[in-house]
Amino acid sequence: MRRLYFSLFSVFILSAINVAQLGQKTYTMLEIHGQVTYQNGRPAGQGIQVQLLAGSGGVSQELQTDSTGKFSFPSISPVHYQVRAHMPGYLDAISEDLDMSMGSSQYVTLTLRPDPRAPNVPPEGAGGMISVLPSDMPAAAKTEFNDGYNIVTSGKDLDKAIPHFKKAIELYPKYAPSYLMLGTAYAHSNHEDDAIGPLQKAIELDPKSADAYTVLGTILNGQKKFPDAEQDLSKAVELNPTSYDAQYQLGRAFYAEQKAPEAQTHLDAALKANPNSAEAHIMMGNVLLRLRNAEGALAEYQRGVKLDPNGPMSEPAKQMIGRIQSALAAQKK
Repeated sequence: MRRLYFSLFSVFILSAINVAQLGQKTYTMLEIHGQVTYQNGRPAGQGIQVQLLAGSGGVSQELQTDSTGKFSFPSISPVHYQVRAHMPGYLDAISEDLDMSMGSSQYVTLTLRPDPRAPNVPPEGAGGMISVLPSDMPAAAKTEFNDGYNIVTSGKDLDKAIPHFKKAIELYPKYAPSYLMLGTAYAHSNHEDDAIGPLQKAIELDPKSADAYTVLGTILNGQKKFPDAEQDLSKAVELNPTSYDAQYQLGRAFYAEQKAPEAQTHLDAALKANPNSAEAHIMMGNVLLRLRNAEGALAEYQRGVKLDPNGPMSEPAKQMIGRIQSALAAQKK
């Protein structure tokens, strides 16, 4: 269930190679591309400085990320590189050594982590969470909230954050993000039933909390309570239509409810927010197959498997690819 609550990205090695024929020689056009994210998996957004470091340690190229935190260094030489992302308030994120002499393009994810020495960390690191605590919040409550928040954003041992958020709520019970973070910590620790109450309280205190609706809807999807999930996720999409998580989970709910056209609409929106989501491509394949678009489904399955060959949804997708290819070949006979 962990990946349902935080879109934690891993490093994928892509095998796409563009070949240009010049005379009698073959030239492989190599590319390093990827995305900058925060610890909770959310895209870092536009304007992050990304540098391509050559084997000698010098800066070979430099650019800035797009609105989804993505970047691309095309047409590079077949040597060793590293990629570095820099943003004020965060530690530099540096990739492992990338050996481009192997002749394949590579995709990397760079994760920004707060710099403990920085006096202020930009609020984007909280994935849209409020970074300035209320002025009337007791100091002890602030300390508990921050301690819990730091555990959550680390992505490790989230169950250890639960007592901190409980204490923060006990000391200051009117702060909606405390309940949201408590619910998120419960959900991430596989205590989904315990998460529902805090998330509902977060929504009661802040009816415009798209994150609370999204996490709650994701839990309900996991519990196969799809009509309830649809209701909460529809509200999340209304509040934040560019949210990948909300759109993808709403697409899942509609698909489970046999509402394929509606599922397609929201999966389209999810893929617009994150075109490199293997799970969204594979889910879209399921939807298109239900809509009797076999060729479209085949293309989506193939994209999903290419993006994450060993992912949890990839093996069933590979099986569907084989079946669809066999059926399409039979039709041509």
